[in-house]
Amino acid sequence: MAADKKRRGFDELIARREELADVSPPWTAPAHDTGSAGSAAEGIAVPAETDLRLSAEEIVKSLPAPHDPLSTGPELIPQEREELELYENALNLAGEMFWVEGHSLLGISRGELWRETHPSFKAYLADRDISPRRAYQLMEVAPLGEYLHGSLRKIFHSVVLNEAQTKTLLPLAKRHGEEAAAFVMETVLRSGQKVTAALLKGALTVLPLDRFDRQEVEKLLQEYLTAKQRVLPAESSEGDADPAEAWPAEADRLRTVVRRVVSRPEFRAAARARPDEARAVVAELRTLLDEVEAAALTEE
Repeated sequence: MAADKKRRGFDELIARREELADVSPPWTAPAHDTGSAGSAAEGIAVPAETDLRLSAEEIVKSLPAPHDPLSTGPELIPQEREELELYENALNLAGEMFWVEGHSLLGISRGELWRETHPSFKAYLADRDISPRRAYQLMEVAPLGEYLHGSLRKIFHSVVLNEAQTKTLLPLAKRHGEEAAAFVMETVLRSGQKVTAALLKGALTVLPLDRFDRQEVEKLLQEYLTAKQRVLPAESSEGDADPAEAWPAEADRLRTVVRRVVSRPEFRAAARARPDEARAVVAELRTLLDEVEAAALTEE
């Protein structure tokens, strides 16, 4: 009965998607041409658990691309309500599909679809028992997770991707693109070894940072994976995370907050009523942003 309920929710999600207008360019990543349609090697792929998992691509395809708010008032317009329902249905269906969850949260956050029922995105997350930190982690890793899932399934038809693996490959994807991350994952999967985040992290340490040549990368990875002895890097604590990796989510959060505040009619009315105070606030913000820019341009 539970499966029937989920299936009905999914069917409704697909049906409602067809009613919405397309308001932004597709958010999904381009297809990855691996040049091979072979089956997964024995012992590599993990059997698919349910039909729902196999519908991950359909679920994401049914969702609107995340975009800026369609209106500025506190109440959602009909299309925004439709989109919120699609995203929330997807959140309920996501399960372990972290990229579906991240895509949906990004759409709700960027479109400010929480504003009719909650004072902030943080309050909306609290009602769903999701911490802000967790939400931004999911939103950051979702595009790569979606890409890897789609590209790897073309070769390893029942492979199950997890968030830790994807997060480990995120710095590589930022430097050399999502195809590079998929190539590394594919190479490690073909080795027949159990693919853990620690194994991927160790494999990445043997790759050059300034270039990505597939032949060179494949050779280095094979040497690492077949070595009789290899040292896996120690697991780092959350406090050791590279600040540069957190920048996109933090910058997006800053833009969202500033845009939301300054676009409110009451804020602009208050600024007109108290021009001196408004100029002082703007000057202070400019000073802070100048400090950020100066720090970014200063070589250590």
